[in-house]
This record gives sequence, C-alpha cells and structure tokens, in this order.
Amino acid sequence: YNGTSDLQLERMNVYFNE
Repeated sequence: YNGTSDLQLERMNVYFNE
C-alpha cells in the first residue's frame, strides 16, 4: 500500500460515494 495510491483511492471512493 503506497501513501499516494492510498490517498488517491480514498479520494476516488469519496467522489464515487457522493
């Protein structure tokens, strides 16, 4: 798990959720 990847994935998840 990479810091950048994790952050990007989390942001993508938030966008998809909203």
